[in-house]
Amino acid sequence: GLALQTQKLNFNLATSTGEIQQADYQFSGLDGRGSSEKISREANGVARLTDATYTTCPLDNNTWSIRAKSIELDQAKDEGVARNLSLRIKDTPILYLPYFSFPLSEKRKSGFLTPTFATDDSSGVHISVPYYWNMAPNYDLTVTTNFLSQRGVKLDSEFRYLSNKQSGSFEYDFLPGDDEYADKNRYFFNLKYARAL
Repeated sequence: GLALQTQKLNFNLATSTGEIQQADYQFSGLDGRGSSEKISREANGVARLTDATYTTCPLDNNTWSIRAKSIELDQAKDEGVARNLSLRIKDTPILYLPYFSFPLSEKRKSGFLTPTFATDDSSGVHISVPYYWNMAPNYDLTVTTNFLSQRGVKLDSEFRYLSNKQSGSFEYDFLPGDDEYADKNRYFFNLKYARAL
C-alpha cells in the first residue's frame, strides 16, 4: 500500500533489514504523502524514519504538513511514536509536541488525535487539538482544546457509550469569557440516547 521513490537503497532480502536514504512516499488509495531523510528497517520489524514529513495536500501545494525529527513504527505493538513533532502551515510551525503516540491500524488507542486548522469570520484562526481516551471497549471520551484567535480558548467534550440494549452520547462545550459576546461565558449541552429494538 505504499509507493516509494529513492536514489539510494541498501536492503538485505534474506533478513528483511536495510536502509533507504532521501525517500519520497505516497500511500496507495489515500491522499497521504511525505518524505524522509532516512528510513531503516531493523531485524525485529521496527521501521525508523528520520526527519520525516506527512501531508494530505496535493503535490506542489504544501498548505499544511506534519514534521517529525524521528518516527518509530512497531508493527508487533501496533504503535507508532513520533518525537519532536510540529504542525506547520506553509513553513510556519504552529504547534509542537515533543512526543506523539498513534495506532498503526484501525484499533482504538488513547492519545492525541490529528490537530485541525481553519479560519472563519466569527472566530478567526481556529486550531483544534483533540485528545481521545479509550476508557473501555464500549465507552470513550474525547476532549478537544480549541484556540480561537478572536474569541478565546474553548473546551469541547464528548462521552460515548454502547451496550447490547442502548447507546448514546453526552456533549458539553464551554467557552469562558467569549470575546465576541462581551466576555460572557458560553456553553453547549447535548444528550443523545437510543434504545435497541
